[in-house]
Amino acid sequence: MIQAAIDSVTTAWEDQEPWKNKSYAMFLNSYVGCSMTPSYDNQTPEQLISRAIDTLERDIKQILILRNGMGQTPGLPYEKLENQTGQPIECLIAMEKKAIRRLRHPSVAKWIVKAVKKADNTIWQTLANEDNVVYKDDLNRQFITGLPGELLIGIKCLYDNVSNWLDHHSHQNPIAWYRSEYPEKVIITTIQEVIDQKERIHMPLPFQRFVEQMNVESRLLKQVLALSTNKISTYRGYVCNFRFRARTVRAIRIHLMFCCHHPNQILPLEQIHAEYVETYSDDDALLADIVLSMTDNPHMFVRLGSLGWYTIMAHSVKDSHIEKMESFHLQLPNEDKSQFFYKRPDFNSFLLNAIKDFVRKQGMVRPVEVDTYIRENYKDRINESTQIAPLVAGALDLLQVSPTCYALRETHSRLDPQNAAAKLLLTKSDLRWYIMSRYAGEPMHTFPLWTPKMEYMWSVWAQKNATNPSKNRLFQSLMAVADPTCWPVPEKEKNSWLETKKWSSSYYLSHPCKHHIWTKIPPLRDFLALSIGLQEFGDMNWIRVNRLAGYYLFDQHSVTSLAILIALEALKPTDHWQQPHQMGPMAKELLKTITDAFQLDPKTNWNSDLGSQLIKQLVGQTSRSDFGWVSSSDLALLAKTLLGEPVGKEDEQSSTDSFLPKQLELPF
Repeated sequence: MIQAAIDSVTTAWEDQEPWKNKSYAMFLNSYVGCSMTPSYDNQTPEQLISRAIDTLERDIKQILILRNGMGQTPGLPYEKLENQTGQPIECLIAMEKKAIRRLRHPSVAKWIVKAVKKADNTIWQTLANEDNVVYKDDLNRQFITGLPGELLIGIKCLYDNVSNWLDHHSHQNPIAWYRSEYPEKVIITTIQEVIDQKERIHMPLPFQRFVEQMNVESRLLKQVLALSTNKISTYRGYVCNFRFRARTVRAIRIHLMFCCHHPNQILPLEQIHAEYVETYSDDDALLADIVLSMTDNPHMFVRLGSLGWYTIMAHSVKDSHIEKMESFHLQLPNEDKSQFFYKRPDFNSFLLNAIKDFVRKQGMVRPVEVDTYIRENYKDRINESTQIAPLVAGALDLLQVSPTCYALRETHSRLDPQNAAAKLLLTKSDLRWYIMSRYAGEPMHTFPLWTPKMEYMWSVWAQKNATNPSKNRLFQSLMAVADPTCWPVPEKEKNSWLETKKWSSSYYLSHPCKHHIWTKIPPLRDFLALSIGLQEFGDMNWIRVNRLAGYYLFDQHSVTSLAILIALEALKPTDHWQQPHQMGPMAKELLKTITDAFQLDPKTNWNSDLGSQLIKQLVGQTSRSDFGWVSSSDLALLAKTLLGEPVGKEDEQSSTDSFLPKQLELPF
């Protein structure tokens, strides 16, 4: 009776697609159940399928094995098989099909059904990647090289091809098949959430940060990202937009350099560029490429004016590249890849080249000298509206050696920190800026030419020129901030200057600020840079505010930032705005709050949730009177301006009358 059933089913289905017919499958399952002997249960899937293959005629058996492989021996493509057997491809295809039809006979297929069922996990694990995903575009490459020949033959016999087997034994989306510990509905929903979220957040983003923002399990998100490669990409542990640019790759690499080698450090641009070029020999990035890569990703990097760059986002997942190699340096390429580099045209403008040539001839120049030179010699290239000073300040090849002078970086980047000096700086204005900066708390080597030798030269020059009360006050102010003990002069001369300092040391450059604290409100991102600088140096002053935020060094509008930080208790108050301000008790908390906000939205400003929160804190402080040089009336007007309310002349007069600057108070 069984044999009759076998014959009828075989006749009906041997030339069709049996994997699509439920009757054929039900018959095989019932037939296997009643006909398999117990001894077959102990055999491996490969052994069961080999037993079925052994029932074939010798010629078609040989072609079937050569085509699909056996054990760890991979199969051959038809082209190689044609060369090896001497048979045309059409004939080889027909012989393979004939062998498959023979194996579908229920008397033989019983072993194959049993084998494929037992090998379900083996087949899946062979095909799937570490995310439990099989990509449709990669399927052919994967199963030909990885799947044992016996199992491949078994799949072809029952499902015609691996794609059909995957359709029946896994879930799928447009790009891949997958199996998951999570329900299919959860996977689909999370994929859509990722696609929606990527439009609202800034990428690239470290994977762990992305997990936190999505608020899902990391295992789930990892698989979802693997199933969304047509919408989103990953690179070295970072989640990126689908088609990311070379700037994104550079930004990720620079971020890894920061996090792995220089965590919580401010790095100058030259050091970042030098380390990048040394580390990544496959990229001939220019200095400007590094700047653009960091500027394009303000959620990862913040520029601290002339001090350098800082990363505001921690990388909490280890980089697999670092784990595999002893050093962070990439292995040098096996061949010269320079022929494949994209060489950008030189985008230094004509004016920048002309400026560099002039600076090279002069050695050191002031921006006004450059402006005069360019306007006199290149009248046909510029007009009255052309601004030269910003070009000088922004030129990456120029180095600011003092507040008022520039030189070529290639010639002045390694000046002697003890003995470097320049007679060009022996002017009243240069000395005045130096004295005010040192009184504010700026260190000696803030600029390359602010050295002990230069301080000594200023002292000699100022003493010699102290011929009237004004110049004498300038000399005495210098003595108030000078430190003769570090000057490179003989001990006898040091002692003489120390005696002079003892009797002629008074600071006369204190004066009321030119601006009210509410007249010019800085963007909220300035306070990200200021908070980082405060953590780095432990104090803040009005000049450093400008350095960190990237403004003109001696712009007195920086008092607004100082006043806000004092009111937020990130700075301790002082008696005068020109004095150094020590870090306050709330500085660390402010840095964390601001950093978290700018990681999510680098365009955060006063009209954001964070801005509203800080303004609310300021409003709550307006009744206090213990903020040193910041009066409660001024603070109230500042809060009023931040709230968008107009400040009238009567408000300004009231504020002026209610607060008398400290240096004008009399002792009686």
